[in-house]
Amino acid sequence: MKKTRCPSCSEAFDLLPEQEGRSTAVCPHCRRIVIVGAAAAAAPAPAGSPDDPSTEAFLEPLQPSEVPTHVGVASKTLSLPPGKRVSIAILSGPRKGDVVVFGGPRLTFGREGAGADVQVPDVDVSRSHAAVECHGARIVLRDLGSRNGTFVGDQLVSQRQIEGHNEFRLGGTTFLLLVADE
Repeated sequence: MKKTRCPSCSEAFDLLPEQEGRSTAVCPHCRRIVIVGAAAAAAPAPAGSPDDPSTEAFLEPLQPSEVPTHVGVASKTLSLPPGKRVSIAILSGPRKGDVVVFGGPRLTFGREGAGADVQVPDVDVSRSHAAVECHGARIVLRDLGSRNGTFVGDQLVSQRQIEGHNEFRLGGTTFLLLVADE
């Protein structure tokens, strides 16, 4: 079995045989998503740039057809993971304990009264704060230009692929992504 080292916590861990090419893996120690084989498969980016796969905030760029600003195109690539039920549990804040099940492949988050799919009574959450989008099995958390940012752990993100049991924070409210078999 091949090993890799997490760029966040520096712990080494084993890769599954299917992860030895260009893929992603979740670090079993800190739960960060690690890009595997990125250096060999892509031309090197300047160190420290947003496109450098060795940085913690690296997210492989979406294909042009997946970018949600392309009206009409993104709706064709958005789809819930087959055979899975995707939901969001609210872990803190006034709505603590609520669970929201995805009715479609995209769920928006915003301040109460602003018309988002998930509305939270939190003054630190923008009217249109963030979205979780399902591109089949790939689930992406995307900040929508919020005032106070979107966080995965302590990391400020503009977009990040997330997996089941990953937590993220908007304002003072913490959420948990749940992906389960139907």
